[in-house]
Amino acid sequence: DESPFKVEYIDTFHDPEKGALRGENRIYVITNKRTGEKLVHYGDIGEKLGCGGVMTHLVRTRVGPFEISDALTIGQVQERLAEKSFGDLLMPVDQVFAERPAVTVASSCEKLAYNGNKIPLAGFQTDDLPAEDFRLYDSRGQFIGIFGIEENGQTVKPVKMFYDLNTPDS
Repeated sequence: DESPFKVEYIDTFHDPEKGALRGENRIYVITNKRTGEKLVHYGDIGEKLGCGGVMTHLVRTRVGPFEISDALTIGQVQERLAEKSFGDLLMPVDQVFAERPAVTVASSCEKLAYNGNKIPLAGFQTDDLPAEDFRLYDSRGQFIGIFGIEENGQTVKPVKMFYDLNTPDS
């Protein structure tokens, strides 16, 4: 019989040297598959503090650009849908990633980007690409997806594609 729980863990560290100074820590996340409720076990930390430790409730107050103060209940969303007054609830998908830098691909390499192919560094309008993943746009400002520099440092590859061939003006 399959367990109703899913157990995952996150390895963390007690110091900025990735555990070299104060050791490693493992945080367990136990999810009830039926209800979605989660229990986060910080046993190692509680043991070190001499008090034990289990988190039984977690409220996310922010995820990316979304803050809990802006959240609506399902009932509120249903009312807005029924009233057909939901336009202000929608946002362009690239705004979800607004904290990431924006980069434009050269028009000569747009088809590579549209098709999710790797792009040589020469295909960018800047010599200073960000080290972290970035939002990629074409020359018309159309959002293509999230891209990042490959480990070889010679090409950029897609991390997540959002380009839609059916978008007007595509």
